[in-house]
Amino acid sequence: MAGLHAGIVGVFWMFGDFFLAAFWNGRGIWSVPNLFSTVFYGDDSYQDEFLRTTWAGIALIVVVYGLLGAVWGVYWKERRRSLMSFYGALAGLLTYYFFFNFVWTHVDPSIPLYAPVTQLQVAHILWGIALARSPGYSRRLGSVLPSSVHGFSEPQETVVADTVRSGDSEQHQVKIPQGE
Repeated sequence: MAGLHAGIVGVFWMFGDFFLAAFWNGRGIWSVPNLFSTVFYGDDSYQDEFLRTTWAGIALIVVVYGLLGAVWGVYWKERRRSLMSFYGALAGLLTYYFFFNFVWTHVDPSIPLYAPVTQLQVAHILWGIALARSPGYSRRLGSVLPSSVHGFSEPQETVVADTVRSGDSEQHQVKIPQGE
């Protein structure tokens, strides 16, 4: 969960980069999400304005990079290393090169063709740096979640009530877990 959290935070950083670069370059702020929406709606959805197809591009980015963040979190867990931000930035760049040289060329060749290269490389570096924060998120989640979620549970004491007979009715032993 911490890796997914970090991946989604990284996606927000990516969108921030997309929007800043769009203003810097004089392009529409929705051009990158619209570029990714071409996977579902074809080349006509690649425009500089917000369209109904823009949501598909946003969702694709969130899902892909959120899931990659979850994979990162499964690998790193709570382990914090020195130069973790560097490893994250490197993972972001490697992800960029893998997707834009292999995945997108086969899934939708218009994405690597029209993609703003420098803007997307910086966005992937920011995403990777956000991933480096996942061990901290993992520790925070671990301190909030009950211990049974971590795969083990602490033994709980039980109180047993005795059998009581009064008249015609009889009550049996009742186990009551403590601490719940």
